[in-house]
Amino acid sequence: MAAVDILGPYPLPKLDVLVVPRSFSGLGLASPNLTFISASLLSGDPGLLVKVSHELCHAWFGIMVGAKDWTEAWLSEGFATFLEDFVHQKAVTKLGHESKDVLMKMRAKIKLKSLKAETENVSKDLLELRPMKGEKLIDASDTQFVKNGLNPMAGLSQSHYLKGFFLLHHLKDTIGELPFLKLIQDYFNIYRGQLVDSTEFIYLYYKHHKANATQAMDKTIADWLDSPRLPNTLEHLTVLQCEHHGLYRDVLDVHHELLDLNQDLQKKKSINIE
Repeated sequence: MAAVDILGPYPLPKLDVLVVPRSFSGLGLASPNLTFISASLLSGDPGLLVKVSHELCHAWFGIMVGAKDWTEAWLSEGFATFLEDFVHQKAVTKLGHESKDVLMKMRAKIKLKSLKAETENVSKDLLELRPMKGEKLIDASDTQFVKNGLNPMAGLSQSHYLKGFFLLHHLKDTIGELPFLKLIQDYFNIYRGQLVDSTEFIYLYYKHHKANATQAMDKTIADWLDSPRLPNTLEHLTVLQCEHHGLYRDVLDVHHELLDLNQDLQKKKSINIE
């Protein structure tokens, strides 16, 4: 299994996959020993299997290592979104298909566009990876509760997937892909079967790679975990650098052609209405 090559031995007793109808509310859902996958992913296009890779990665991050505070959902979703590309690339290669780094980078471009759109339309506290900053919320009856636990927008926000993805790529760029994947393996082995907070992976990174860091640990925590803004260095990440690749330019040209065609159709429609 490609995920095992990257993350180490599968951490659960078994893995069953249940293919659910297209009416299922999502493309996939991971749970202990059983993963739900939408039939719409099984079209024969290996590119769609990246979502399967995402759900597999939750066996490690989300199930066997979880968040102490689920307002820090990036500890599950950010890690799975980061790892899905590496698992998918290795799986596609094992299946005999060509694996192209540019496809990962083009998906990252789409992720960045989605994240930027979200920063313009979502409340600031939903854009923070660590909104409670380690504190607990207690109501008047001395009952602890989750911030935004009843806010439906919290369940729709993609920030923990996307900002977490880019935070991990930011750290990866400082030490390289293989050392960083090894660090993730070490992190899992240390905290397997435990609940963690957002700082523990950051602490582990700085413990072993402080000399490679581009800024102080407190600055990383402030910029990436505690701020609703996007760090200024985000645009320079390696995973976003594909502008000079021919496939990217071809896709961009088709995109612009479709936009122009849509504008022409809208103008004709407007003239006919008048």
